[in-house]
Amino acid sequence: MYTRTDMAQDKEFKAQSYSVRGKTYWRVRTGRTEAGNASYETFGEDKAAAEAYAAKLNDRAKAKRLGELDAITKEEANDLRWAIQKLAHYGATVKEAAEWFVKTKFPEKGNKTVREVGEIYLKHRANEIKSNTFENYETKIERFSSHFEEKLINEVTTADCEKYFEEVGKAWGPNTENPEKRFIRFYFKWLQRFGYIHREGYTAMDFISIPQRVLETPKLAKPTEANDMLMWFVGEANKRGKLNAESIRGSIVHLVLILFCGIRREEAVKVTWDDIDFLNEKIKVLIEGAKKKKRRVNKAEPNVWNWLRYLKHKGANLDGYKAKGEKTSDPLRRLTYRTRKYRESIRANGKPIPEIVATLEYEAGNGKKEIKAKNQNIMRHSFISYHMKLYNNAGLTSAIAGNSERQVEGTYLEMVEDQRDAKLWFCINPPEIVNETASDGNRMTTDEAFDLYLKIKFMAPNTSLSNEIAETHDQMLSELTLWENEINEETGELNMHSLAKKKEWFDDPTVKWVDGQPMIKTVNLTS
Repeated sequence: MYTRTDMAQDKEFKAQSYSVRGKTYWRVRTGRTEAGNASYETFGEDKAAAEAYAAKLNDRAKAKRLGELDAITKEEANDLRWAIQKLAHYGATVKEAAEWFVKTKFPEKGNKTVREVGEIYLKHRANEIKSNTFENYETKIERFSSHFEEKLINEVTTADCEKYFEEVGKAWGPNTENPEKRFIRFYFKWLQRFGYIHREGYTAMDFISIPQRVLETPKLAKPTEANDMLMWFVGEANKRGKLNAESIRGSIVHLVLILFCGIRREEAVKVTWDDIDFLNEKIKVLIEGAKKKKRRVNKAEPNVWNWLRYLKHKGANLDGYKAKGEKTSDPLRRLTYRTRKYRESIRANGKPIPEIVATLEYEAGNGKKEIKAKNQNIMRHSFISYHMKLYNNAGLTSAIAGNSERQVEGTYLEMVEDQRDAKLWFCINPPEIVNETASDGNRMTTDEAFDLYLKIKFMAPNTSLSNEIAETHDQMLSELTLWENEINEETGELNMHSLAKKKEWFDDPTVKWVDGQPMIKTVNLTS
């Protein structure tokens, strides 16, 4: 440890440069240690910061000389006389002005860089807020710190903040810009309260304009988009070796939980087989932001359990897998990677990217191009909307998805017009139904045959993805054809006649379904 001593009064503080391995760095000599060695304040490669600090020390030295009235020059005496007269006009004294200046220019905790206070803030808040909130704050702090780095936080101005948001927020809409600016404003208030910037008056962020959020209707994915994506994942798994196949099937589990239970992506990837109770058909999911506390998902749709049994039977890995000498992989990153590969495969085939995986490219603050989802949480929004349309029960839907009943009613109630789309969404099934047996040995009912018809309809466009899908499609089609050509004991007619009417109404785009029945048919009166 050392204590700094004052430089000689006739010495001026200056920014000094020095080189290390070809790089130029800056420092200011501030005095000597108790051992007599020179002591320095270092500023890395920031020449401007070093010069500003030297100027500040020179101002302090001048102020100290002014404190010794016998040593002040005639010019300094004139300045002091002017200051006293000027302040008297406002009813203030030199002492009050000096106290205000010190409070606003020199923070209580000393001068800290933007990077330093960012680390201090995150360390302070780590145990105060939920894990997912902390991760969100950490991202924002890192972005802000990377922009300003070694600049002193107390010297960050409103103009600096405006320039920061202009650079990093080029591609932001108001719904991204609003929470970002609100957080940084809150962050500055926190720094002020704890003495890392001046304690008096406004902060640099108080004058930054914050746009209003734009309330938008969430974008929904089409049932065919969800089906095609899942079948692509199935096909990819069937092409791979054991470890890769099990990894991909683990990602399919996560997709199923998001698509058909509305579970948040960050929660879905943390579900393990221990959380899935096949006997009672219940799933345990971490409560948003919690590290251990879980909630139960009851009354998931039959297709959810069809998928989970199929994937369990196929050995889906939900714990990550270990390659030799490497750490366990991150399920969230694995899901993101596989989704990107799916998007690339569509682009390679010259087809348009479906909304369910569509992305936007934007320029980040560091000048690099970055990618973000075009429709945030589209899979979760789709589940809530289709489930709400199917059951018209906000309590049931919110209990599964884990959000509020009020939010479900306010946002999702009228998003899906045709109940047929909701029916199709939950008819998306795996290529193989594991442990499905006919009840009491009875043959299929017309409704069961119709569900089988929908499964075949979904599977048909994807038979080229893998032999498993093709063989299952052919097997289902053979089973349905056999049933259609049997005599219905009640009507005495072939089963195909009762199914044909249901298929005709369902496939007719002019018919609107309500409460599970075809209710409205659009007729063109001009033809």
